Amino acid sequence: MFSNTVIYHKLVVFMKSRYTTLFLALLSIIFSPVSVMAQEEVSDSVIEAVAEGKSVRYCESYEALRAGNWQQLHPVTVTMRSRSKKRKWRGMNFQLRSKDKNVKKLLKKKIFAVMYGDTLLLNMRPYKSGGVPFGNFYAQAYLMNDGKLLVTYFDIDKREGLSAAHGMFGLVGGLTFLLTTSRRAMQQDVCYLVRLSDKKAFLVDDELMGSLLYHQPDLLKEFKSLKRRTRVAAETVIPFLERAGLMK
Repeated sequence: MFSNTVIYHKLVVFMKSRYTTLFLALLSIIFSPVSVMAQEEVSDSVIEAVAEGKSVRYCESYEALRAGNWQQLHPVTVTMRSRSKKRKWRGMNFQLRSKDKNVKKLLKKKIFAVMYGDTLLLNMRPYKSGGVPFGNFYAQAYLMNDGKLLVTYFDIDKREGLSAAHGMFGLVGGLTFLLTTSRRAMQQDVCYLVRLSDKKAFLVDDELMGSLLYHQPDLLKEFKSLKRRTRVAAETVIPFLERAGLMK
């Protein structure tokens, strides 16, 4: 039999261990590259490039973009971070910053898109996918032949797994589950079609690809012959759209 002192000591150790685990899990989610609260994903990898001499221009509307009406943006720093070094479409985070108050205001609310060198970046702040906001960042965008805008980023719906995981596994288990699945998801870019009228973005999944490739049944059949989990990846979707003649 254990004495009361021993039992008390074991209970204290257990409680400390449990709360330490919880504390560390909370720290990991706060400072994690996939923090749900942050609304801005920060890469695990090193900074790849910082714009200094490269041209940075902006436009305030879709109409200005189509007309090629760009204005010089200065002073601004563009930082590119890679989410994965192992994939062709490896996923980039673009952070645009400025110490100038007027430029900061432009970057946050007024700019529609930025042309960084020859890379088109769309301000994702106004957009949501299935009710999930993208957050305050810029994503790489592509103008399609019919005028639609396609953007690439990781599947932001994965960030919404926290609530479900919390209910299934408890707080600590839920956080661990979220970190594991979200880190995996961050390494694979997906594509979104942007609808400007209501600021919605739609994941290019099997159903949407079926519509896009409807008039090219052979391509659609080839696309659907691929493994399901790879069909949503940008490295799969974009080459098929290019082959279909839908991309500029």
